[in-house]
Amino acid sequence: GDVLMALTNKFIYKNWDLGFTMRASLGNYVYNDNLAGSANCGTGSVYSLSYLGNRPVEAVALGLNNVLTEQVFSDFFVENASFLKMDNITLGYSFDGLFKSGNYSGVSGRVYATVQNVFTITKYSGIDPEVNGGIDNSLYPRPFTTVIGLTLNF
Repeated sequence: GDVLMALTNKFIYKNWDLGFTMRASLGNYVYNDNLAGSANCGTGSVYSLSYLGNRPVEAVALGLNNVLTEQVFSDFFVENASFLKMDNITLGYSFDGLFKSGNYSGVSGRVYATVQNVFTITKYSGIDPEVNGGIDNSLYPRPFTTVIGLTLNF
């Protein structure tokens, strides 16, 4: 993209902490190969090798017809893929002095939860606007993941 931005922040209140990381890319363009590869809705593409092929609703709505099974590259499928992503959010609670006894100061630590790949805001119609090489031909989205953790100090 033309402009890359990031924002990382951490808020602390008493024993609680909340942190997050966001990224943005503006002026990012991607060739939507998933849509382009299935956009031919001609009889040579839909019914080939004696079986019917599936087409996404978006491809049928385009109405691109070709009697052959081949698909020609077109800048029609180049889309603005600018985005804002929330990469991760972490919420934690720190504690100390558990199990105190005599001169023993006890156990301290932190319990936390993290979510990754929280959301993406974009006008891009494909699966993920952030692709390597500018061509989106991946059928698998990035997973939303969660982590729960505990650190202890004895």
